[in-house]
Amino acid sequence: MNRRSFSKILAGAALGCAADLSFSAQAQPASKTSDTDRPFRSVNVPEDGRRVIFFFDFACPYCARYHEPLMNWASTVPQGVQTMFVPVVNMADVARRRDQIIAAKCFYSAFQVATKEQMGRFLGSVYEQYQSTHSLASKPMWAKAVKAAGIDLRAFTTELSSDRSDFQIQYAARKAVQYALRATPSVAVGGKYVLTPEDVLGDEAMFFNILNGLTSEIL
Repeated sequence: MNRRSFSKILAGAALGCAADLSFSAQAQPASKTSDTDRPFRSVNVPEDGRRVIFFFDFACPYCARYHEPLMNWASTVPQGVQTMFVPVVNMADVARRRDQIIAAKCFYSAFQVATKEQMGRFLGSVYEQYQSTHSLASKPMWAKAVKAAGIDLRAFTTELSSDRSDFQIQYAARKAVQYALRATPSVAVGGKYVLTPEDVLGDEAMFFNILNGLTSEIL
């Protein structure tokens, strides 16, 4: 697959999803209880009762900082609890939604063809390159990330040109609304709680201690 073909497919990725995602911005946020004295938000998303969801944005420097610690922590979550990394797709953010859709399309395309280790390298490469590209629509950035991760470019491009990831992108857009996301990275636990590093003033040790406690409540 030559670079021109790859670029053409990437350029059309956002256009192919945008129309199907319009419904997502109309969904209602989850109901919340008072969290005055607690360093996390309470939500009510029953369908995620056995899930821990990590919401991230490649353009977020805090997501880049917490990328490796969150992946390491995710590997410690007990069996029976599903862990998911979900890119933020905010359809209400007109200025950024095209780039977010492209990023989500590339993330899910890589996820389909990469090993766990390759995905770790892929994500790390995107975060590192974004510091200089400052664009989630940068074709060279995604191609370099695929190469750096050791992912087969042809397989990645085949996934990118298919509509297999459209459902996952719709899912990501719906989740952003359900959890009324305010910051990234955000971790949703059991459909009941949402915690961000900002909630604990960037105290990483406290952040993961609280996550451990919240996760224990859904076991």
